[in-house]
Formats: sequence, C-alpha cells, structure tokens
Amino acid sequence: MRKCITILSGCILIGATGALSQSPSAEYNKFRQQILSDYDNFKSRILEHYGDFLNGEWHEFEPLWEEESPYTQPKPEALPEIPEIPEPEPQPEVAKLPDPKFTEGSLNGIMAATPSGSARGLSSGFGSSELSAGFGSSDMNIDIPGKKIDASGFGGSSMPKTMAQSPSAAALIKSEIAGKSSYELAVLRLPDPGFAFGSFPGQTAAPNPGESGIVNIDMSDRRMKPEDLQRAVDESGYATVETFTVPQNQTNFMFDYYGMEAFVPEIDFKINKTLAGPEETGDHWNKMASQEEGVETSRQLFGLAQQLGLNGYLTFRLVESYVNQKFKDSDANARMSAIHFLLSNMGYDARLLKLDNIFTIMMPFDQKVVYATMSQTIDGRKYTILYPDGYEPPKGQSMRLMTCNLPSNALGKTSDLRLTGLSLPMKAKSFNLTNGNLSLKGEVNENIQKILHHYPQMPTGDFASSWVDSQLRESIVAQLKDQLAGKSDREAVNALMALCHKGFNYSTDQDFHGFEKPYFLEENFIYDKNDCEDRAIFFSYLLWNALGLPCQLVQYPGHESATVAVDEDISGYFYNTDGTKYYSADPTYIGSTVGMVMKAFRTASPTIDKQYK
Repeated sequence: MRKCITILSGCILIGATGALSQSPSAEYNKFRQQILSDYDNFKSRILEHYGDFLNGEWHEFEPLWEEESPYTQPKPEALPEIPEIPEPEPQPEVAKLPDPKFTEGSLNGIMAATPSGSARGLSSGFGSSELSAGFGSSDMNIDIPGKKIDASGFGGSSMPKTMAQSPSAAALIKSEIAGKSSYELAVLRLPDPGFAFGSFPGQTAAPNPGESGIVNIDMSDRRMKPEDLQRAVDESGYATVETFTVPQNQTNFMFDYYGMEAFVPEIDFKINKTLAGPEETGDHWNKMASQEEGVETSRQLFGLAQQLGLNGYLTFRLVESYVNQKFKDSDANARMSAIHFLLSNMGYDARLLKLDNIFTIMMPFDQKVVYATMSQTIDGRKYTILYPDGYEPPKGQSMRLMTCNLPSNALGKTSDLRLTGLSLPMKAKSFNLTNGNLSLKGEVNENIQKILHHYPQMPTGDFASSWVDSQLRESIVAQLKDQLAGKSDREAVNALMALCHKGFNYSTDQDFHGFEKPYFLEENFIYDKNDCEDRAIFFSYLLWNALGLPCQLVQYPGHESATVAVDEDISGYFYNTDGTKYYSADPTYIGSTVGMVMKAFRTASPTIDKQYK
C-alpha cells in the first residue's frame, strides 16, 4: 500500500456537528472570539492591502549574524572519563558549587513539568499550540460548504501508530468502507490552552483547563465507539466531537515532504513564471489574491499542517515543498513570492525579503534567539531569516536585506519553535540501549530524521521542553520505572547515568554532522552518536518522568550537564535552589556517580536551561 500523508483536519469544512457535540465554555468562546478579532484585524489592515505595501517603499537593512551556539567554549573532542583506578576519584564530603542562574532566551527554562504517570492520553498531541485555533482551524472554515476533502488514507497502515499525536484525534464510525463512495468519521477536538496568536494590543491569555484537559483515552483503535469519544468530551470540559462524511472520489496533487509522500486536493492555482525584482511583487500578490483558488490552497495546506502537528517553521517547509514541486516551471523568485502569499493567508507574520540576489522569507519566533542564523528586528519584532531549501549563505559575511514597510499594529502571528508532537507516517527503526541489567528497547519513527536534521537551533532548554513522539517516551519511561523499582534515589540515578555513559557513542556535532545540532530526545535513538547536550536532555527528562526526582538541565562553558535532588545527603558537589540541594549528575562524565563534577567546572557558575519540579 502506498504510504501517504493525507489531509484530514480540513474535513470539518463539509461536516455538520454531530449528536455527540458539547458546547465549549463561555470562557473558551470569549477567548476564541479574541482570536477571530485578531485575525480580522490582520486581514483588514494587512492582507487586503498587501499588494499595495509590496508596491510601496522597500527599506534596506544589514541583518545580524547570531552566535553559532549557546556554548562559549568548544566541546571536548573525547569523552572525559574517571581514571581507571580501584577507588573512584576522591570527592569532598561537602562541596558547594557556585550558585546557578537561569538561562535567558529559553521559553521553558523554569517551567514546572508534570511527571509521567498522571493521565496523559490525548495530551500527547493536538499539534503546535499556535495551530489549534488560529486562522484555518476547523471552526473558522465552517463557512465553506461542499468542499471535497480526501481522507482515504485514514485508518490504514499508512497512518501513524497513534492518532493521539494528531492535532485532532479521530475514530472511524463505519469501519467497513470497501465499495462505498464515502464514509463517516468522528473527530475529537481538544483546544490547546497554551497557544498565542501573536503580539496584539489587549490580547488575553488562553483559559487554562488544567488537568481536565488531559484525557486518558487510547486513540490507536480506529474502531473506537462513540461513547468512548463522549467520555473524553465529558472529562475535558473543552473538547467537542464532530461527525461528517468524507468523499473518496477526488483528484490529488502528490508531493514529497522530507521523504514522505504527501497530498492535498488538486487546485488550479496560478502564479507567475518569473519575478524580476521587488517592483513586481505587488502585482504578483494581487494576481494571486484575485483567485479563490489561492486562499483555498492556503486552507488545504494549513489543514495538512495541523494534521501532522507542524509548527510555523515546519509549515513553512511544507508550503515550500508543495510550491517548489507544483510550480517547477516558475523561477525561484516567483515560487518564494507564492510561499509568502500562502503563509500570510494562514495568518503568519511571514515577510518576503530580498537577500542580496535571492528572495526568501523571514518569520518571528517566540524564542529570543535562534543560533547560527541571521536576524533582523523591525518595529520591535525580531525576525529570523529562513533560507530556501539547499541554500547556504556565506557565514559571517555582510549581506544586503530589503523588505517592504508594513503597519506595526496588526501583524500576523508569531511561531513557537518548540515541538508538541509530530504525527507522521511510521517508518519503524528498532533500538536497544543497554548497560548491565538496564536496557531500553523499542521502535523510533525514522521519518523524523530528515524533517528534524536541519531544525533551527533554538535554546537548549526549548529542545528539552519539546516532544516529538509521546508513545515512544511513554514506553521508555514505563521500562525504566519497572527496571529501577525498589532502588534508592542514588542507586537509580547512578544506574540511569551509567546507561547514558555506556549505552551511547560520543562525537561532537561538528565532527558527526558538520554543524551544531542539539537533538530532540527521540533523535538519540535515530543516530548512533551524540554529545553532551543530547545526553543531558535525555537524562534530565528521565530523572523527572521515570524517577520523579526534581532536576535541572544546566549549562557550563562548552558543556551541558544535569543536577538532581535526591532523598539523602551524599558526599559530593551541590548547590541550593529555592532551599533544595541539587547534586551534580553528569551523563557525559564516564564512570562518575551522583555528586561528581569535572575538574574544569568545580568553580564555574552554571546556568539553568530547564528545571523539572
């Protein structure tokens, strides 16, 4: 069977709310109305006049090169290791490390986390927070009846193992669909309480349903009963269930997205063959805006992005893949102008710019810094320049940037680079991480490799605060809980640390990848080598989620490590945070145990990239 990524979330356009529906609370309706108001403001002030802005004055800037990484010193080429002597390296009875400080720029540096073991279920996905209720979400597209949205791949082997990672979880009401022209689906939608549309005056914070928004339900069964969905609605207080009919007779446009075959409906959207320079961009925008097919293409691609759990950056790459393959006969400038049009109509603040001799896009991210990129601040909003796929700018070289003027009081939404679950077709790769009696076994989705390989380098704490595959994480947490049951805190920490020491092979990112590349936790099972921040992210997550121990992900010059609070006083190095002792626990310092610190960092003051408590 052909494995495809199919658009499902857009199906709501042709559907009617079913009997299982539950009205959202007044608080949520008020919040939703604020989002609609923000988008209407963006549409009336920006989108409807964008052609005029593009035809107007373009300003020239000299973009800023960001630092290559957060580390101020090179990482060690070889693993530091305790000398092979009969007794461990002597440690002081009590040695207080310099007080730490929290890292600036990381969105989740000091956010509290919830240990694994509480109700998780559907909390594993609903896509990026910004996609849950912005322009293009289901309840805003309901005014376009009769559209034929294909979901023929749903429920088959081409879909991910768990629908819990999708922005909307779905269940087949009629599982026997052979020979039918259509079939019925029920979709459970649970709004993400934490998204932000953008920085608008008077914007209200999202209501927080708290634990009521976390529903313990297994969405991997495609033949789920309607009463199971109703139970999820009752438990959440925010979710709704909608049923609709999906036609199967539709022509689709197929395109490659990081090695996965994606498709959306074939739409007769037209763009220019060529685009000479900024002077032609306004007319090109107006030409695209005059076609209903242009806005519909944007809606369809946004729906697909929702289904895959993509944030703004990965949505940009999805749109780029679609445009570059659908409009092969157009030049690079015309294609980038089309990408800009489609992203803007999704509600994103995506600016078209000319960078020396090429057109590209810049977008604002919630992170204060994105390393190893160029950025430009305009009217107080910082934009990161996103290069066309395959383009490598000359590092450190001064470049000329031009973009048009826009009103500063009604810009589109920003994007959070943190991931909140990807829902990709499964390409299983087995792993077996073992040291002594401790082992982790399972399967990782190999399709995450290409999509995350050149992911923007946000602060390390934001990599730690992201997640890609909740099912994989739940599996390794459950394995560790079972294998470490009955051990003292110190014994369990040392066993987990030894697994990181011996289970992984070491290489710096520069040697292995050719550039600085922090891993999302799941990527440790994709590659056969990692370095300090990859191990520290992996280790600190499991200290909290598998062992339930408060811990901190900490950064030294040229090194990432961890500290942990245990239930006993031990000999070794520690510092105090909010009255709690945190002992050094380094997953890269081979042979070390809790309380040991590399000599180079015994007088260094670390910064806290993320805190679990």
